[in-house]
Amino acid sequence: SQFKNMQVSKDAIATSELGLFVALCAKVAKADGRIDELEAELIGNMFNDISKVFPQPEVVKGFLKEIFAEEKERPKNIDSVVSQLYVLISRDKAK
Repeated sequence: SQFKNMQVSKDAIATSELGLFVALCAKVAKADGRIDELEAELIGNMFNDISKVFPQPEVVKGFLKEIFAEEKERPKNIDSVVSQLYVLISRDKAK
């Protein structure tokens, strides 16, 4: 329900907790230089699960794929991604 009324745009997704989590996953998956078949399958499943909570799942899934693809090629900004994610989730100890 948290995302039910969220405006769906790539920028909105990219700066949300979920978008930053996807960015971090991209960096971790690519840390060894490649993304193997199992990682790709798990990431695809993650995209499916995340996109289901939004009003336009296929649009969101496309944005998530774009974010992932862009972030896996930018290994140098991991500190920035982690810092942004920390700011968003630091008030919720369960996260």
